[in-house]
Amino acid sequence: MKTSLSLIVFIFAVSSVSFSSCKNKESELKVYSEKDALKTDIPVNEENKFYASSTRKNFPPENVFDYDDKTFWSPEKNVIDEWLAVYVGKLENLGKFSECDIVIWDGYINYDDESKEFIKPTKYKIELYADENLILKQVISKTKYNSDSGYPGYIESNFDFQNLKYENGIIWVKVTILEAEKTESAAIRDIKLSFKNANPYNAYNEISLFCNAINQSEKNVLSNFTDNPTEEVLDQFTSEFVPEDGPGCRMESFEVHSEEIVSLHAVEGGDGGSRAFFKYDKGKWKLYKYAYFSYF
Repeated sequence: MKTSLSLIVFIFAVSSVSFSSCKNKESELKVYSEKDALKTDIPVNEENKFYASSTRKNFPPENVFDYDDKTFWSPEKNVIDEWLAVYVGKLENLGKFSECDIVIWDGYINYDDESKEFIKPTKYKIELYADENLILKQVISKTKYNSDSGYPGYIESNFDFQNLKYENGIIWVKVTILEAEKTESAAIRDIKLSFKNANPYNAYNEISLFCNAINQSEKNVLSNFTDNPTEEVLDQFTSEFVPEDGPGCRMESFEVHSEEIVSLHAVEGGDGGSRAFFKYDKGKWKLYKYAYFSYF
């Protein structure tokens, strides 16, 4: 990795369950030609999926892709112009996606010690690459937070690819912090991408089998996706508001986050909901975790 990579501009995308119109009024969008290519090394690859311009100890960049609201990436330096890169996958595995949504959750407070607060960035530069070729760049921003309001704890946007020229290559994204509430310790907790029409490793059909098994309570089929007790899996897909309806699953909630991570909406919560995440491992899609989000 070369330090000159900090001159690169990188893009990132992630999504919410509603996925409808996530476009930000303050966004600036430009689609680039094939002439716009990196002059330095690509910072991520299949073996090393995460890279950052700097990292504070114990808060590495891979934390932004673990769907855990208690972990985060924090840059070591002065916040502004610090960036992280994420490997998304090979285009030949993802399929020719037509759209990508992004949600970024940022900031962090340790409520056991409220003096340990990591501030929220307020403006990002996001770039999407196919190998060294810049496909798209966008700047997204938000108003500064009111500490009493709580939400929003996220920023979201939508990226539409009408004519994606590339048939293969590594898809990766880079997120650069342009502005923040303060120039102190900052945090990005999670970045959730969702690629429309992507179907890595026949994920849609495979996860459809899981979803049908939830709706039919077919425990023998569910056991093909997880070693967890099937009763626990069915319970995760049962609404806490109307449990008498039993477990339910909808493929309309299917999301592709990378070539090896997809998810389904599991159940609503009091102020948000949870998702079931699947990981592609050794030729099979396996259920590997549930994650709760305060917003979809």
